Order: sequence, then C-alpha cells, then structure tokens
Amino acid sequence: METVQYQRMLPVDPVFYDVVVIGGGTAGAVAAIAASREGVKTLLIERYGCLGGTQTMALVTPIMHEGMRTSNAESYVSRMIRERMEQDGTAFKRTGNHSTWFDTERLKATLEQLVVESGCTICYDTVCSDVLAENGTVKGIVVTDKMGMRVVQGKQFIDCTADGDVCVSAGASYEQGDPITGNNQSVTLRFELSNVDLDAFGDFLEQGGQHDGYTRYPEFSTYAPHACPAFDALIQQHVALGTLTAQDASYMQMFSMPGSERTLSFNCPELGGGSNVLKNSTLTQKYIAGRQAVLRVYAFYRNYVPGFSHCVLSKFAPMMGIRESRRIRTDGWLSVADVLAYRKFDDAIAMSDYEIDIHKAVDTQRGEMEQPHYDKTVPEDKRYYTISYRAVLVSGFENLLVAGRCAGADFYAQSTLRVQHTCRYLGEAAGIGAALAVKQSCTPREIDGRLVRQIMQQNGADLY
Repeated sequence: METVQYQRMLPVDPVFYDVVVIGGGTAGAVAAIAASREGVKTLLIERYGCLGGTQTMALVTPIMHEGMRTSNAESYVSRMIRERMEQDGTAFKRTGNHSTWFDTERLKATLEQLVVESGCTICYDTVCSDVLAENGTVKGIVVTDKMGMRVVQGKQFIDCTADGDVCVSAGASYEQGDPITGNNQSVTLRFELSNVDLDAFGDFLEQGGQHDGYTRYPEFSTYAPHACPAFDALIQQHVALGTLTAQDASYMQMFSMPGSERTLSFNCPELGGGSNVLKNSTLTQKYIAGRQAVLRVYAFYRNYVPGFSHCVLSKFAPMMGIRESRRIRTDGWLSVADVLAYRKFDDAIAMSDYEIDIHKAVDTQRGEMEQPHYDKTVPEDKRYYTISYRAVLVSGFENLLVAGRCAGADFYAQSTLRVQHTCRYLGEAAGIGAALAVKQSCTPREIDGRLVRQIMQQNGADLY
C-alpha cells in the first residue's frame, strides 16, 4: 500500500485530566463513574451520542447471568445502575440465574445520569484517532470531533473501546481470533419487533413443547434450535421453502424488555466471523448482509409465526454486536486453564462462572471444536473463577489500562469474560486503580491489586 507522510500542529485541550477513559460502553461508563467517585478529575470520551456501547447501541439485552451457583456476582457500580433502573421500572433482576433484564433506551439515560452525578466530564461524538506515547508512557491522545483535532493530556488512560484501539495505536501487543484458524467469533446485528401478541406466541410455544425459556411477559424468552420442537420444525420448513437461509436459522433467540409489553429484542441473525471483523470492508459487508437477513427473518415471523401477524420491525441495532476481536496483552493474562480450574487470585477484582461460550464453534477447516472440560472435583460453592487486577494493566506501559472484552485473556477465556457483568467489574477495577495511582503519585502497576479489591468490596461489590 502506498504511504504518505502527514504532519500538522494541533491545539492542546486546556484541561489536564487525572484520568481519561476512552469509550463509554459497558466497561467504560463504569470505569468513569468509579474513577470520578474516587475524587479525581475524569474525562469520558465516547464516539456516539450516548453511553452504553453494545448494551444500548447493539441492543444486547438482557445482561446475561454470571453463572454463579450459590450467590450473586455484581460490581458495586453495576448494582447502582440496576437499582436506579429498578426504581424507574425499566429493569429487573431475575432470581435463580441472576440475569438483569433492562430497557436499552432507558439505560442510556441512567448511565448518563450516574456519570454526570459522579462529576465526570463527557465528550460525545468524539473519537481517539491517535496516541502520543513515548518509552511506555502515554503523553496524550489525539481526538477528533466536528470542530477538528486536538490533543487531550492526562495522567492515566483507560482503553474501553472494546477493540483495544488506544492500546494498539500506542504500540501494545495483542492477539486476535481463534488460535488455530485465526477467525473471530460470529457477529450479530440485533433488531426489535414490536406489536407482538406475546400471549398467542406463548401459547404456540407451550403447545409445541417448549421446555426451556419463559412464555409469559415480563420474562418472555425462547430460542431455536432445541427449545421448542414445533418452533424448530416451523423454522426448518421455511428453510426448505427458501423463506429463510440455513444461516438465518442457525441461531434465533429473543427476549422481552421491561416496560415494552409487546416488543421482543432478537439476539440474531448471526453473520459469521471471518479472519478480521474489524476490517472496514468486512464489517461493512456484515452490516449489509445483516439488514438483509433481518428483513427475511421479519417476513418469516410476520407471515408464519403465531402472534406476529401485526408486528412491525421497529429497530435495527445501530452498532454491530461483536463478541471478540483484539485481546490486549496484559500483566495478568487470563487463560482457559484458569477458568476450567476455577482459579482464585488474591488480587481478584472480578468473579464469574459464565460458560465457555464460543459462537460458531463448528469450523469447516477442522470439524467440530472440542469443548473444554471443567474441574468437577471443585466443591459446588467454589465453582467460579476470578480475574486478577493485573488483567487490566497493559504490558509495557506505565499509565495505560484496559477494560472490557479486549482485556487480557486467551481466545477461550475471553468467551466467558466478555459478558456485561464481568466487563463492568473490569471497568470498575481499572477506574479505581487509575484513580489510586493519581492520588498516590505512582503507576497503576505499583498499586496493590488487593487494595483495589478491598475498595470494591467496601463499596459493595460482590467479591468472595
């Protein structure tokens, strides 16, 4: 590829921040709240006009359970978010599996309220386009908005971009994709259907033998294949007729949302992964193919599924649902061996037993992927793994942290780490670690992770 040298003088933002968080999504909004609540001057940079990332823009609802068998696992900021939304009637936490069902639109407002209340400054419609790094220290970042480019300086920087954009621009090491094929997990362009008769659909599922999921509002959910024989048969009939493609039918899942009694949020269609889902041409084609797939799925439901005859396609997700891309090399690299052995770290800042969850585990080059096996000798109440504080410390850098799905983990471990409960834990720990480094005039690496853990516990985080 031909290259050109581009050089220009840039203005410097007049405010020097203690902590700069790039990305206001699942981990980033929490990181900003946690840092600001520790009393340091915090800036949150977000590329869109709202917070929440995949939760609000990719329509990823509900928050999947964390898999804990005998207790909850929730960070303290995550609990603040849920309780605020429960007061508004826009979220509820299921007993039993601990999933949090929420309204994606109201989450935008709730996150924004909590960030503003914490004292953090928000910059919307702003992207980080470059990083000024020298000898392992980030001096500043180049940001771009409608007014142009400028440099933002700070003491500590937290990459919560989900894809490790800041870390990679700074020169950090990373891995990406399946270690054998190099392919990323499948991506999904979610959507919503409104004006659905959930009672009629629920009757169809119950009469058709549904044995998993919930068939009545407010906890309505089902999936295909395998949850309901009659539903599976109907879908396969329309694959044979050409109404749906085999890819369309490979995975369907849907959930109700609090406050929307006739709306279902669909966790589909799955669009495959490929060798690099961040490549612009690849992602563009996924969006195009995704919307065409949604139109096919919508037509199928409206024309052939009981309860959907008057439904409307009310929303395409504005953002692609990416499950896995870059994974940044950190001091504490979570391995699948740690997950399967239910490893406990003394500086643990997150806990979970969400399953190894690799979408599109069947690969045409090597047959079906062997699924990992857990250590069944571990007592039932100890069957969860933890994540070390060191998993948010970017290797080779003194003032750069990372949180969210791009934090330090191998391909298999990342498939359990990527869910929202865990990403919020990581954001909270990164925010506190960065704030402590500012207050103690040291690097985040010099902060004892056990202190971060202790502060999280004192604030109310579930950490055992």
